Amino acid sequence: MTDFVNSLWFLGPIMFCGAVLMLYSVFIWYRDWLGKNTFIYRLLMLPTQRLNILFSKVTTIFLMVIGLIALQLVLLYIENNLFQMLLPTAYFNYANLNQMIQSSYYLMMFYPTSGLVFISRYSKGLLGLLVVSTVVLFERSYKIKGLIIGVAYATFVQLIFSAVYFMQFYNVMLYLFASEIFLISLVLTVVASALSIWISHRLLNKKVTV
Repeated sequence: MTDFVNSLWFLGPIMFCGAVLMLYSVFIWYRDWLGKNTFIYRLLMLPTQRLNILFSKVTTIFLMVIGLIALQLVLLYIENNLFQMLLPTAYFNYANLNQMIQSSYYLMMFYPTSGLVFISRYSKGLLGLLVVSTVVLFERSYKIKGLIIGVAYATFVQLIFSAVYFMQFYNVMLYLFASEIFLISLVLTVVASALSIWISHRLLNKKVTV
């Protein structure tokens, strides 16, 4: 099973589903704008805060990601039992789900053993969805110029998160403990998320018109 969970047969479908969800996080916006009935106009005319449109789309993608992770955990359990049924008992060394996950670098990314790491990792994923939505709203508001601004904004956010690690790598006098890096990363995630929500709120209210 260790060899199997690290093979392309196992990781390939996961990467494919992840790529589809990344594309859909962009498509979910343009589907309403470029669809046959331009559904976005109906959404913008609803008697509610326009920011709810952002939250609904981001939540939809995030729940799909969580659903994919949960489904994969169930499938891993089924695959392990099927593997046990196919092999003679004399040749089988049973490994539980935790051992299989820890044997794979990629599975450890999806299923961290620490609750704090889980929160940190998936909060960054949620931030990524917010940033993608902000880039789309920039493009919808300013067209080509907005796309350039949006890409620059996404690059800026990425550089902020990379700065701490680069500083540690190139400056031996700056050493941070793992707990300190976690706190800095969490604070940056909250700040960047709030900034993305604020920018999206401004664009939806001031620039995106019916």
